Amino acid sequence: MDEIQLLRRMVAETDLPEPETLAPVRERLLAAARAENRPRTRRRGRRLTIAGVVGLAAAIAAVVVLTPFGGPSPTAEAAEVLRRAADVVRGLQETAPRADQFVYTKTEHPDGVREAWQSVDGTGDGMIRNDPSEEPAWLMGCRNGKKQLTKGGRPMPGRFEDCTPQPAYRPDMPTDVAAMLVFLNRNGLDDLDDSSANDRPVNGDDVAYLLTESYLSPQSRAALFEALALVPDLTLEQDEKDAAGRRGVKISWPDIGDHRGGDLILDAETYTVLGSEDTAVLARGVVDQVGQRP
Repeated sequence: MDEIQLLRRMVAETDLPEPETLAPVRERLLAAARAENRPRTRRRGRRLTIAGVVGLAAAIAAVVVLTPFGGPSPTAEAAEVLRRAADVVRGLQETAPRADQFVYTKTEHPDGVREAWQSVDGTGDGMIRNDPSEEPAWLMGCRNGKKQLTKGGRPMPGRFEDCTPQPAYRPDMPTDVAAMLVFLNRNGLDDLDDSSANDRPVNGDDVAYLLTESYLSPQSRAALFEALALVPDLTLEQDEKDAAGRRGVKISWPDIGDHRGGDLILDAETYTVLGSEDTAVLARGVVDQVGQRP
């Protein structure tokens, strides 16, 4: 019996382990595969012995459920990109914004360009401008439990309503993946117990807002990327375009129950969030007053 026949026979006769036991093995194999692409000193070749065939057969049996012979699954590839993005942003040094500042974002959509100035602590009066030739829409801040009503985007003198501040920056945002999953759950997602944290659905609108129009510390952004990496059925597509035509890698996830799926396009080299198929983040930063740009 030659080595190929032996290998096939051993794979066919090997009982496959449960999926939850495969993750550590699979991660080691992915790490080894990445290491194979690095330059290294040349070694003398040696013949594959029967012991080597046995080891190879065991490795194939251990990963065949998660890793088809064509390479890592799309979900694994997408999760790996998200983990790399988390590693990159975690190392950034950024100064936390002051409470009296505004988070500025400029985004492009199919219907035009949008600029937004949102209060860092939710008490300042922000603004949204969809067209320079049109009147902007004011985002009235919440002060002492009250905010001014608006009509057609304009403040209504003497008219107020009860409110809770909606800050564009949350200094208490989680900085680890487990706490981030709990945060997402408590802010509009299903009430799932902690034991099912790895299967939590992630709403595409939640992710888009947190990564494009709010301000997250580098540690919180990293935790959000890692939380997204746990979503099942992720897919990864190379050389996709955002709404502005910029190219990057697109990570998508499907609808799960009542939760909308979504997509995220990252720069392939820097892992900067470019946007999505429907949105392009053209500029973002922190400014001192409404109308100012970074």
